[in-house]
Amino acid sequence: MSNRKLQQAQNPNTSPKTLRRLYEDCLREKAPSEDVIDAIAMNPNTAMDLLLDELAFDRPADVAKNPIWALVSLENPAFWEDLAGRERQGFERVLHADAALRAFFFGAPLHTYSAPWPEDPEIFGRAEPQHQVIVYANGWVEAKWPREYAYFRDWKGFTREHVWPEYRDWNEWNRLCKEDTVGGRAKRTKESVIADPLASAKDLEWLYKQDSLAALNHPNCPPSIWWNLAVNYPWEAMQSAAFDLMTLESPDAWMDVLREKNATLIKLLIEALPKKSQHLFAAECIQRVLPLFERVYPKDKRPREAIRARQLFAQGQLPEAEWRAAMESAWNLENMSADLNATEVAFAAGSEVPDVAAWNAARAVAWDAEQRWDAVPFTAERLWQWQRGQEYLRRATGAP
Repeated sequence: MSNRKLQQAQNPNTSPKTLRRLYEDCLREKAPSEDVIDAIAMNPNTAMDLLLDELAFDRPADVAKNPIWALVSLENPAFWEDLAGRERQGFERVLHADAALRAFFFGAPLHTYSAPWPEDPEIFGRAEPQHQVIVYANGWVEAKWPREYAYFRDWKGFTREHVWPEYRDWNEWNRLCKEDTVGGRAKRTKESVIADPLASAKDLEWLYKQDSLAALNHPNCPPSIWWNLAVNYPWEAMQSAAFDLMTLESPDAWMDVLREKNATLIKLLIEALPKKSQHLFAAECIQRVLPLFERVYPKDKRPREAIRARQLFAQGQLPEAEWRAAMESAWNLENMSADLNATEVAFAAGSEVPDVAAWNAARAVAWDAEQRWDAVPFTAERLWQWQRGQEYLRRATGAP
């Protein structure tokens, strides 16, 4: 029975009503099943009032691991703002139990202050310990004592409750701290915006002017900024946190970037491969267009031999000198003729640098029957090279 209950508690498809009943059943047991209650605390389908009003007080660290917080913040970016207007002790306990969750909602801690708490026995009956205050990237303030803590929406909210005018030390401290705030919120810094996954569009526009690549890599980068930067930094855009989302929403826009920046992207992709893979990839690119040479020179096997020599050299089965000799033979000016397709194949087979070899291989398909340049087949070949190169990269890195 307990195993069945645990499976139900762990199943994210279990209804909130069933999860509540499981929790109440556990409380009625003489020896409550801790594993079941832990699973309920971490189940994203558990009702919010059960999480915050009950489970948060008994096991805040487990509730902090619940994936529901990421979901509710996406559905309602003002989630924590809404909580600020109601009893929120449960969620404060959850935040206090997990630094990663605080960073998710508040951003990175920017400033930490040790506050001068008044030690007046007539008021407190004892000396109070020092009071620590943390200001977070998005303006929230955490007040901490050894056994207590509280969260405030901004500096003004904190000082309204905790800074008393009759104490000179507090006033001086408040004045100094205000130098690090604007309108009750923490001053915006490059580091604070980078560290805040929920930074606003306005903050990211400001970051874009300070450090464009940092803005590009921010998970909350606005699409207008991201696409503007992707054209100039396509490789960096691919590595950015927002790449999958941006290209899923606008696949045609990314294809436009590939068409415009294929030279840069393929060059960087090839450079990211191990040396062996670089040469094998270049050999495959040349192999695809080799028929364009052999239809003109059916008896001339020098480009084919150069491709095979590159493959053997890459696999450590042929000395470098023999590969270079085969390359030079393919590059021989006797292969150069009025047929530009064949000429480009010879250039590709005779190119030492893999990136240049791939570039010339793509050029080999770009000349029509009248020997006029046609960008359409050239771009199509470069897009094939891009897709194929990514397969080489996945194999080299072990990526799925």
